[in-house]
Amino acid sequence: MIIIKTGTDGNTLIDDCSVATPIGVQKAFSIPQLVNANFTFNLKEGCVTDTLQLFHAAANGETQWQWSVDTFGSNVQNPVFYLTRGGNYTVNLITGNGNCTASSQQSVVVSDKLVADFLMPIAACSGEVITIQNNSKAATAWLWDFGNGVTSILENPPVFQYAGTTDVIYNVSLSVSNANCSATITKPINITSNCNMYMPTAFTPNEDGLNDTFGPVNTHQLQNLQFSVFNRYGERVFNSSPTLSRWNGYWKGMLQPEGQYIWMLTYADKQSGKTITRRGTVLLVL
Repeated sequence: MIIIKTGTDGNTLIDDCSVATPIGVQKAFSIPQLVNANFTFNLKEGCVTDTLQLFHAAANGETQWQWSVDTFGSNVQNPVFYLTRGGNYTVNLITGNGNCTASSQQSVVVSDKLVADFLMPIAACSGEVITIQNNSKAATAWLWDFGNGVTSILENPPVFQYAGTTDVIYNVSLSVSNANCSATITKPINITSNCNMYMPTAFTPNEDGLNDTFGPVNTHQLQNLQFSVFNRYGERVFNSSPTLSRWNGYWKGMLQPEGQYIWMLTYADKQSGKTITRRGTVLLVL
């Protein structure tokens, strides 16, 4: 309660009805409690999605909430957020009662998600040494199945080989787990029985789907491959690139004449690292 006294600035108190309060009159008023932005949370971690429940007690008459978690937001009192990645999250709250506001911030640490993943060649030769790189995350146990009856429980399995006299596609599987979750991934690898590189002696670029292009065959053991084709005048009519390794018989948009062409192939042997250059001829048949 306050008592109105004569002031020096000529101002007085005005009530909600725009009526001035006379001097000497007592006036009662209340001061609302301070806004409190403190909050609590409950984190329930799952294998794929984590559930974050936020709680604000609104003990001091708060009626407004503005939450933010990472890029997500909410304006309800006790929101729920679903998180799909591990790491640190910052939770912000701005709350108010219509007159005042307050804010607070907390950090929430979420465990990394369990991920099964590995890297290996998509193709290899029979008898070739194969190395697998384990790229799994948050795993404590591993089970490898190489598709040929061989398994391993090592985090990083030893190098291995496939033997055989026929071309086979094997499915390599990795199953990982931790205290609460499990995950599995499977990838194919194409095993070629004969990896001796050879160059065809002829091709027919007539777009019938048979022998339409010309280039090296069985290049699994080749690295840094450069392949060029020249016509009888020494003009280079084809040069390979990372996205184009075979000649379709065209040069400058025109199908080339029937006849013999000279090819040159340079590559590094995968096993020895030695650079090899080979030359020969091919017959373009129309």
